Amino acid sequence: MTHEEFTAKHPHPPSPVYVRIDRHSDPTVDRHQETAIDRQPQAPIDRQAPITYRVQMPKLDVARLNALRPKPKH
Repeated sequence: MTHEEFTAKHPHPPSPVYVRIDRHSDPTVDRHQETAIDRQPQAPIDRQAPITYRVQMPKLDVARLNALRPKPKH
């Protein structure tokens, strides 16, 4: 199967990086008129306590870590 045949069967959607936005076609906004968009919707309050997990950290073998350290040169 050639590349052209493959791309014909599997078209890509346009990338959002290269999509041009025509900003001149936007309707003018009347800023003096109060609409429902101006008011923030009330977010539902989560009354449940956050879930916390107890995990046990592995014990560090300090003697082994010190043995792996390079010896200081005096």
